Amino acid sequence: MLVAIVIGVVGFVRWEHNGRLLVAVAAGLGSLAGLEVAIREHAAGFRSHTFVLAASLTVFGVVVAGVAGAPRVVLLGLALILFAAAGLWLRRVYRRAHG
Repeated sequence: MLVAIVIGVVGFVRWEHNGRLLVAVAAGLGSLAGLEVAIREHAAGFRSHTFVLAASLTVFGVVVAGVAGAPRVVLLGLALILFAAAGLWLRRVYRRAHG
């Protein structure tokens, strides 16, 4: 997270000289750091992050399918199925860890 903050500050300072790219990289790194914390908290049973984690898995799956050339209708169906399946699975994971 600290690296993301430093890169973000440098990006804002150097906005006109590829700073926009640095800010985008900082946002990506910060998002990954937050996702990692959510995964650990969820798996340990500390706090349920079912919605955030299911949405992250759904976005990843739809992006991969979209890059592979799947039609929009398939992407929509895939998103619904992935979100529902991931949500049910993550709910079980949390309940098992939470006790």
